[in-house]
Amino acid sequence: MSLLDFYDYKVKESETHASAINSVLGEDLAIALMNHYFSAEGSKVTALDLPCNQGTQRGNRLDKWIALEKSDSKTLFQIEIKNWSAHSFSGSIVKRDGDDDYMKSLRIKRWRLRFNEDKKVPSQKEALKVLTKMKIPKSHLAYEHKALLCFWKPMTTRSY
Repeated sequence: MSLLDFYDYKVKESETHASAINSVLGEDLAIALMNHYFSAEGSKVTALDLPCNQGTQRGNRLDKWIALEKSDSKTLFQIEIKNWSAHSFSGSIVKRDGDDDYMKSLRIKRWRLRFNEDKKVPSQKEALKVLTKMKIPKSHLAYEHKALLCFWKPMTTRSY
């Protein structure tokens, strides 16, 4: 079974166990995919095994830190992962035979659902927390610090 079958098409084979598998492996899968992407772009990628929080007992917690090193830059991302799939509560299914027009429309619709009118910040509390500044690990204070929100959904801001 492919990842698209599992996450987007909601095939019969994944109906009874998709949520359990996603809760155990979903974030690690997203981190692995980001690692692959950034490595292919020429970055040295390190996923840090450190808490991504505000340094307090309460408050927001995010899913991961990822450090990128290029010859001319160092960036530390605080990452929140939203692997909402077709199996999630109110999840939406992607048509397997969707043509380019269908996919374009779907990507724009999903973007507008997840971001506010001016498209500058996430519209849902669960995703908005990515913009809360986390306590940067001492080992990475010299890195440029950025927030990264990772969705398992095709999305775009472009209306083409």
